[in-house]
Amino acid sequence: MIQERRSIVWRILMVLILSGLCVCMMAHPSMADGEAERFTIVCSAGDGFYIPDGMAEYPVRISVSNNGADFHGVIKLMMYTGDNMEETVAYVQKAVIPAGETESFKFNVQNIYFDLSSYKIPVRIELLDENGNQVSCQTLEFQVTSDGSAIFLGGVVSRNDQISQLMNASGFDYETDYVYGRVTMQGINLASEDIMVIDLSRADMLVLDMDVTDEAWEKILDWLMTDGHLMMSRDIYDVRIGKTLDDDAMTTWGTGRVLVYDSEKKWSGTELIRSIKALFGPTGMSALLEGNDNFWRITNQLSYDMWSKTPKIGGYLLVLLIYILLMGPAAYVFLSRGKDRREYMWGVIPCLAIVFSLIIYQLGSAVRYSDTFVRYNSIVQLTDEGTVEDTRMMVTSPDTEHTIVTLEGKCSLIPLFEDYYWGSNGSYYGDGNMKDDRSRARLMTEAYDLAITSSEEKTDILINSGEVFDNSYFSVSRILENDGELKADLQFYRGCFNGTIRNTTPWNLKNVWIAYHGIGMVLGELPAGQSVALNQAEADIVVTPYAESFDLDPTVYGSDANQTAARWIMSNLIDNSGMLRDSSCAVMAGFTEDYDIGIEDSGEIESVNGMALIVQNIAVQSSGRNWSSQALVHGTGVSDDDEMNYDTYSYMIYSSDVININYQLDGVGCPDYIKWVNHDPNVHIAFYNYGTGNYDSVFEDSYVLSGDELTPYLDEQYHIMAQVQADDMGYNSYIPALTVTGGKADD
Repeated sequence: MIQERRSIVWRILMVLILSGLCVCMMAHPSMADGEAERFTIVCSAGDGFYIPDGMAEYPVRISVSNNGADFHGVIKLMMYTGDNMEETVAYVQKAVIPAGETESFKFNVQNIYFDLSSYKIPVRIELLDENGNQVSCQTLEFQVTSDGSAIFLGGVVSRNDQISQLMNASGFDYETDYVYGRVTMQGINLASEDIMVIDLSRADMLVLDMDVTDEAWEKILDWLMTDGHLMMSRDIYDVRIGKTLDDDAMTTWGTGRVLVYDSEKKWSGTELIRSIKALFGPTGMSALLEGNDNFWRITNQLSYDMWSKTPKIGGYLLVLLIYILLMGPAAYVFLSRGKDRREYMWGVIPCLAIVFSLIIYQLGSAVRYSDTFVRYNSIVQLTDEGTVEDTRMMVTSPDTEHTIVTLEGKCSLIPLFEDYYWGSNGSYYGDGNMKDDRSRARLMTEAYDLAITSSEEKTDILINSGEVFDNSYFSVSRILENDGELKADLQFYRGCFNGTIRNTTPWNLKNVWIAYHGIGMVLGELPAGQSVALNQAEADIVVTPYAESFDLDPTVYGSDANQTAARWIMSNLIDNSGMLRDSSCAVMAGFTEDYDIGIEDSGEIESVNGMALIVQNIAVQSSGRNWSSQALVHGTGVSDDDEMNYDTYSYMIYSSDVININYQLDGVGCPDYIKWVNHDPNVHIAFYNYGTGNYDSVFEDSYVLSGDELTPYLDEQYHIMAQVQADDMGYNSYIPALTVTGGKADD
């Protein structure tokens, strides 16, 4: 009887316990059926704009319907950073969803590779209230698709679809000395409301054949500030921009370019392609065909010399030597003197070990990192409309705790990852039609490794480091108000600059240089608020893909890492941009270690170090009407054998054989002066004399020829046939680069 009573009591207790657990589970926000049904979440990909192949970014739209009370908090999208599913990234936005309403949120997720296959990627969507409590958590997926293999993507705002049809039917081969490839195009018709919802950063060009709303125009201007390309009819241009156009009916806005055409123009495919080529120029085409920065190149440069603050081994060796001497011979001799006390060695040795351990610990603590540190390199372009900053940044945490870095103001931040999501080429998702339920289930319980929260006021980066001294890499771009400028009042004639330059920015500039028509000069330091007068300053540097050609002084920087950063920035600027080689305007720039990339001082940042290149286009007057000066390193008509003797990209000579090359003096006419800019006594050059039929050695006594001396070597098209040869291949030599001045006969 007693046994039965005990059994009944235990059963009642178990029922009560289980009932309590059920009540707790139902009361938990993430478990309650009411909360589960409160939000209906739909995940879809794309924003109605075309997705070309090969891009590493994808727009994901999350639609959330609130079936309960008003919601105030954040929405978080979490996903793996690539197919290896080893790291996760979370994108976070503020969310306000009124009761009974549906709100849409767009996330531009990174590292999505398009290869014409179709596959699905799982994501975890969380809603957290203002107290950080999770009120909803679901795993969904979006489908990655690519509609074609077009390289060029254009948006067209027009009353008819003529331009977009021409764009869809057109394509062209593009080739310069530095970049070549096939450009296939896709045109999308847009309206003002489309512009407000799409991501313009994925458009290569916009055509405005009709006006848009003021809100859409403001968005276009922000896009144009950062290397956008815009074609506008003249009537719209006069109302919206109205700046003075150059001779090619073009102007700039920020770092973007604008081409203006007659409002009543009837387009043909040929005219459209010609206009697109002119608008983009070598700068835009290089970016279009070459793509983004290499991940390994960025990370290797930013990681260079990151251990420079680790303890110097010399100090430790000295302490160790003293310890050995004291522990052995010194202690033995001291205890042996007078009364023999050698039996105390058992106590002396541990005491010495403790003392020297404390010394070693103190030495290590003096140089130990305790907080996060940041390295960066930036290219900062000053324009009439504002300052455009392009930064690569590395954040390093010395421990495995949470790291928080805050960037002040509005910015565009892209995390850089080693791994990618792939389609049919080795994806965990097979051919794209099979869902991986295991990855979705695993994602449900994952903690984030990286979270990015963006707003108009700031961008927070939260890093959950998996190991000590873990590095995270980012690309950051900002549009800022101008804080001074680089001013110039210069004239250029016969290869020399005359005039004055001034630095009105707050930054002290080092290794200041000027590039004009593919040649340039290094000026040295230019402190903030200072000016420098130039008097017959020779442009004696050729802008080649090798940054060393600028001959910048490496000793002016504060560290080896900044010296490496300066070389990397110059190499990146020259390699990925034609602005220094081909632009008709001049470029003035200088390096600074004083630049502020906007990291908030939270007391948890050990240091922010890096290098920035401040760049601005400047006006330079050429003496004489219709006169021009340009560097000529472009060879035509060379044989395949001759091309094997030098690098057609950098013009570095590979062999001591004679190289036949033609110089084109296009657009100059009646040249009266020519100069060998990169003069090298190891290299000899001979021009073909059309009068004698022989090659004459030139530039033997001087590296300048007058117009009269040049006349026998010019044909009717102002071409020069030349032979080049290097004597000693023990060091680098380059094909001669020539700068020429000339004009019309009546000048």
